[in-house]
Amino acid sequence: MKTGRVESRVAFVLLCASLAAGAGCGGPGLSTEFDVGHHHIRFAIPRGWQVLEEDQRLVLRHEASQIVMADLGPAGPSDIRREVEQARQMWRDGRSRDARWRMRSVWVPRHLFETESQRRTFWDAWARVSGAPEDAGFATVEESFDAILAALAEFQPRDLDALIGTELAEIDHRPLSSVFHRRTVSIGGRDGVLVDVANAHGAGTTHRIALVLNHGHVLALRTEWGDARPMNAALDEMLETLEFGSTEPAFVSRPRPEAPTPH
Repeated sequence: MKTGRVESRVAFVLLCASLAAGAGCGGPGLSTEFDVGHHHIRFAIPRGWQVLEEDQRLVLRHEASQIVMADLGPAGPSDIRREVEQARQMWRDGRSRDARWRMRSVWVPRHLFETESQRRTFWDAWARVSGAPEDAGFATVEESFDAILAALAEFQPRDLDALIGTELAEIDHRPLSSVFHRRTVSIGGRDGVLVDVANAHGAGTTHRIALVLNHGHVLALRTEWGDARPMNAALDEMLETLEFGSTEPAFVSRPRPEAPTPH
């Protein structure tokens, strides 16, 4: 989002979310567009919930309950490889400063690393590039770029089931028991998975997690803390109305059915 749009939109979202139970905003819930990392999305905000934008994620709150929506990054190495190859070519062309900035913008999610050895090998090579002298010629970093690309060749795309464990580890930083309910779903025309899990050390505590694969990037929605029943209902409503689009040139979404005319 552009800065000016963020401030005015968030203020409007918070106002309408708080008034949604009355006549101020009308309809089944305010449908609003957001950028969440790589994802440009629209969904209907559940009645009574507030939406806050925090860096690369959205936080929805209602009383003592919270739902978080975040971009987990690319599910596979193809996007990262493309960025590294472009930075490598910039450095070869004598544009080392541009190459450094390109490398700094690359998002490497930790879920791509399957072993500690793989992670260490990758970041050691990355550090040799990022730590090269300011005026270093391409020959100084060529082998390190090759090592980064060789490491990327070992990465395997992660499927949604494999990423569930990553999300479980993030919730409250406490161990969770096995998934007790899982189903494959279509969310906004994209492949997704919806799971319910129980906290291993909190009797009766459950969480709902939805993962959606959108053009190679993974969007996660999860209940974090609060009353499970209204949180699950709110998350399900968000999933039902969630649409994906692009900021260039315009939002692309599924057609919405027209509301019936009241009699």
